[in-house]
Amino acid sequence: MHVLLIEDDPLVALGIRSGLMTFDFVVDHVSTLKAARQALQTVSSDVVILDRGLPDGDGLQLLSEWREQGIDVCPY
Repeated sequence: MHVLLIEDDPLVALGIRSGLMTFDFVVDHVSTLKAARQALQTVSSDVVILDRGLPDGDGLQLLSEWREQGIDVCPY
């Protein structure tokens, strides 16, 4: 399973990524809304772990955009 991790805190991201990779998940990590938008266009993800407090905006803003565009990814 492929996970897109959107988290700006490096320590939190490291913990989540390490834990998921222990169970053979493939994890791509980005730390801004801008990078998340780009990643979703280039990488096929099964699940998104989405931080709300990102340096360039609220993660819910991105989720709303994805829903409006009909993007079907499961955010957690």
